[in-house]
Amino acid sequence: AKAGGTVVFALDIPSGMGGDLEDESELDERCVRADYTVTFHAKKKVHLQDFASDYCGNIIVADIGIVDDELDTAPDDSAAAAGVPRQSAAVLADKEAYSFDDFVDIVAQLRAPDGCVWDRAQTHETLKKYLSEEAQEVLDAIDNKDNENLCEELGDLLLQIVLHAQIGSEDGAFTMDDVIQGISEKMVRRHPWVFGDMEIDSIDENVYLWEQIKQKEKASK
Repeated sequence: AKAGGTVVFALDIPSGMGGDLEDESELDERCVRADYTVTFHAKKKVHLQDFASDYCGNIIVADIGIVDDELDTAPDDSAAAAGVPRQSAAVLADKEAYSFDDFVDIVAQLRAPDGCVWDRAQTHETLKKYLSEEAQEVLDAIDNKDNENLCEELGDLLLQIVLHAQIGSEDGAFTMDDVIQGISEKMVRRHPWVFGDMEIDSIDENVYLWEQIKQKEKASK
């Protein structure tokens, strides 16, 4: 049928493919090669593998009303690491209060195959000018002593950071969790007078010790 030009759809996972497969050699040799795969609720582990597109084609995530907060299992870490949203667009749209994790999922939804065309087209390079613009608008709000505007502009700047982390996740380079882990470790490491036994008496000593620790870290790299 496909040789004759018929468009082939698979539901959830193409026949011959297991949801947890990580190696193409484990596939049934008769595995369906679909043009589109409509997967229910969220991508499965196999959808995140490099070979998946050869069999799944264009993967479309369909919301079927499952609320993640009601699931018995925790979100799939492999999906999060690949930049796949852990919550559906319908669930996110229905919330009244949002957490940082919700915001990360919102950005992931914007970058999803059925998300926003503009957001999906962005790269680290194309976002550079927006990062610069948003940072300047934060500075302007500070100079104007406009707290309401500062709150909004900090959100816009955060969007740029999460977008870069989302792209990093999709590329397999780093995740938002990696960004947070890295800066958290750095803050603890560079403040031994807060998180260790060291004592200091002045801001000048604080700055001097920070620079000393920073230089040692750079030298070790």
